[in-house]
Amino acid sequence: MNVSHPVRHALIATVVSIAFALSTATVGANPLGDDTQPFALYVSTNQGQAYQSIDLMTLTDLDSASALMFDHDWPELAVSADGSTFVIIEPSRAGLDQWIAVRDGIGGTVRQTITPTETVYGPRLNADGSRVVVRAPHADPCGPGRCPAQTWHTYDTSTGDLMATIRANDGDPLWPDLIDPAGERLYYPFYDRQASSSATANDSSGPWPLQIAAFDLDTGQEAATMTVPGVSAGSWQAESIDQMYVGEMELPAVTLSPDGSRLAVIDAALETLTLLDAGTLAVQETHAIHRSESLTDRLLGWLGLVPQSAQAKVSEGRSLRAAWSADGQSLYLTGHEIEVGETMDDITGPGLGISKIDVGTGDVTAVAREGRDADFMVPAPDRRSLYVLMPETPWWDNGGGSAYVLRRLDADSLETMAGRRFDAWPQIMLVPRGDAQANH
Repeated sequence: MNVSHPVRHALIATVVSIAFALSTATVGANPLGDDTQPFALYVSTNQGQAYQSIDLMTLTDLDSASALMFDHDWPELAVSADGSTFVIIEPSRAGLDQWIAVRDGIGGTVRQTITPTETVYGPRLNADGSRVVVRAPHADPCGPGRCPAQTWHTYDTSTGDLMATIRANDGDPLWPDLIDPAGERLYYPFYDRQASSSATANDSSGPWPLQIAAFDLDTGQEAATMTVPGVSAGSWQAESIDQMYVGEMELPAVTLSPDGSRLAVIDAALETLTLLDAGTLAVQETHAIHRSESLTDRLLGWLGLVPQSAQAKVSEGRSLRAAWSADGQSLYLTGHEIEVGETMDDITGPGLGISKIDVGTGDVTAVAREGRDADFMVPAPDRRSLYVLMPETPWWDNGGGSAYVLRRLDADSLETMAGRRFDAWPQIMLVPRGDAQANH
């Protein structure tokens, strides 16, 4: 299957994967309930102003006293993997003074306030909460040549001091950028439209080779860059349908292992898993993605790649997203493929469902939710569950709105163990429990 699978740009922008973060405010001192579980799960359906704690197994509401309350809509939040540190960005302030608040765990006291050098968003914490990395918005939009420099700032959460500023001038970003658990590096996947493509240099048609740059969070300097062999990415304009240009995109999956030692890359053609050493960015292993005959037939059927009686489609691309299992032995993969027929009214986006892939062999060991795409996909730290959020009906067939279903899948078999329907898109937050939280 040596073919390119570009993805429709305008439609990809509507698909959001959420891990720990959301959007802006201050948290009230609401203690977590007394629970022996190593993590908690919260859901918000009212623009992020209140997060209700839900049962990890049944997904039903817990005591309302355990809810997290915020002063404003859409709080931007981050929690460290050990649960000790909780960061909130407060853009409702008139100035930047105390823009970032650092708290002792969920509901704890304010430990530090940080005044950034410019407006920032998207906080991420390293595993022990000692560092927070934030992004600065683009001064200008991406143009036909390339995007402006990407900028990140790293702050010490104990002192509030700016540690380093990273500016990546290379190419166009490929979501997501990744922070390692130790807080030492930032990994930036990108593609360079000025580089040679399959045609000629500076050709406006992609895709282009996928590259990954590693930056030192202590100094802000670029530590390493490499081109991932045989993997391409990009966004470009293609043909005109109904007097409208169809933007195309090819999005491979890039994800960092829980211990920060390896990067995994799955090409958009779903053929190859490439494992990179996170320190050097050198290729460690390459595996062909293998499926049993029955799984292959099912997957090809979802994507319309086996003979079927259907109207001819023009494939406008594929988008993949992946997450490592908590034990670092497997990858969970989801995504979708955009198809446009002869007119813009004939658009579909068959999903890839959820696949579990063994990182040591490339074997697909389980599949679930055929033909669907997960907006949210987070493995539980206890290795028992995978939480996924999907529209109740496909986006191209929901009339502009849809209910959503949060499901708990068995982490090994991907069997659905529990489900809960929401009338509006819910925001999901998985919160690790740490020693600091136990004292509140």
